[in-house]
Order: sequence, then C-alpha cells, then structure tokens
Amino acid sequence: MSAACPLLLRLSIALIAAAGLAYEVLLMRWFSMIQWHHFAFMIISFALLGFGASGAFLSFFSTRLQQYFPTALISSLLLFGLSATGAIVLAQRIPFNPEELLWNWRQIAYLFSIYLVLVFPFFFAASSIGLTLAKYRQGILGIYAANLVGSGVGSFGALILLFYLFPEKAVILLSLMGVVAAAISWWALKRESTGWLIPIILVGSLLCFFPRHWISPLYSPYKALSQALRIPGTHLVEEKSSPLGRVSVVETTLTPFRHAPGKPECEQRNSGAGRCFCRR
Repeated sequence: MSAACPLLLRLSIALIAAAGLAYEVLLMRWFSMIQWHHFAFMIISFALLGFGASGAFLSFFSTRLQQYFPTALISSLLLFGLSATGAIVLAQRIPFNPEELLWNWRQIAYLFSIYLVLVFPFFFAASSIGLTLAKYRQGILGIYAANLVGSGVGSFGALILLFYLFPEKAVILLSLMGVVAAAISWWALKRESTGWLIPIILVGSLLCFFPRHWISPLYSPYKALSQALRIPGTHLVEEKSSPLGRVSVVETTLTPFRHAPGKPECEQRNSGAGRCFCRR
C-alpha cells in the first residue's frame, strides 16, 4: 500500500495546476494579440492534446517512472518551466500566416508545428500531476483536491495577473511557478532527490535573466499595429494591457494618419501630434 502524499507535495501539485491553467488563459490572450481572436480558441485543443498525450505516455511508462519518482517529478516540473517560455519563443518564429491557409499547403504544416511546440508545457504539467497520483494512490483524494483548487485559482488568477503585467512578463512568472513547484517537491523529497538543488537554481536563474526581447509578441504583418508602424516617422508612445485587450498608442510627427471610421481595431485621435490607438 502506498504512503500518504506529503502536504508539501500537494502544495507543489496545486502550484503546477495553477500555472498550467493560467498558462492556457495567457496563450488565449497571446494568440488573439499576435494573430486574430479566432485562433485563441485553439489553445483549448493544445491543452487537451498535451494532457491526453501525457496520459498515454504514463499508461506505458508509469510503473518504471515510479521507481525514479523524485527525478521524474522534479524533471517534469522544471521542463514545464523551461518549455512554457521556450514554446512561445519557438511558436512565434514559425512563419504561420492564416491568410494563406486556403492555397498554401505549407501553412498547414506550420500550424501543425505550432501544435507540436505548444503541447509540451501542458504535457509536462500533466505528467507531474499524473505521476503523483500514480505514486500516492493512498492519498489520491488530497492530490485531486489540490489539483482542482490550483486549477481554479490559476484560471481566475490569470485574469487578475493581466491587469498588472503584460503577457510577455506574465509568462516568465508562470514559468518560475514551475521552478518553485520543483523546489517545493525537492524539499518534500530531499532524502530521495539529492543533487537537484543546483539544476533548480540554474533553471530559475535562466528564466529570471531571460532576454525579454526574445519573448516580445511578434504581431502578424496584417494587424493594425504592424500597419501603423510602417508609416514613416511613427513610434510607439505607450501601451496598456488588461484581460480584455492591449491598447497601443502610436504617434507620428511626419505623416498624418488616415482616418477610417468604423474600423474596429485602430482609431485616430486628433491632437497636436498625429496619434492612433490600436486595440488587440
């Protein structure tokens, strides 16, 4: 009969569940910014695919992985932290253009590549939860409760977070939550997981000093902001972010903006210098 799950380990599961659900909400906001809001709903399928792939993986290798449970658990948590940031960096650099889907077969391959890249954070988050459920069957109710509480807090917390942080900063914070969950698991299992403190510190340091320009949103060239910034003399003045969208103020002193009434994504405001407000 398996031992009861330590309280600290349940806290780690709640933390990674919160990070995984918050990451899903964040990706919806991200895709609606860089592409169009229609593609934000794909994120649900990313999460389902990642959790499903993890379940299939554990059904084959769970028994073997339980023999190395501390290593497998901490590795999964750290890999979530790395992949949550790295997946967005890679996915943005795949030359996917939805406007060409109907006549360019390569765009289907690019879309498939985005699926493959963005599924990994959800895979690792689900694997850490599944491994713990398989290891501590005696305490499955407590683990499942921690998972549910963490998921609920993460879903709601992501909305609060976006009032205070831009998505590119929020994703670093969620990645660090995976590292903190790994540190808590290491402490709970330190008799069995010696040698993991240095990798945890290294991954945490890497994320803290991750180059911010690598993860800045790369907008579709057809978005209003991209078009506005192509006008000579334009520059970004200010940006505000919330769960409902992101507003960018673009200013030019050389070329007046063309006023297009009824265009929902960009509006012109008359002032001493020409300005437009782009909502995404």
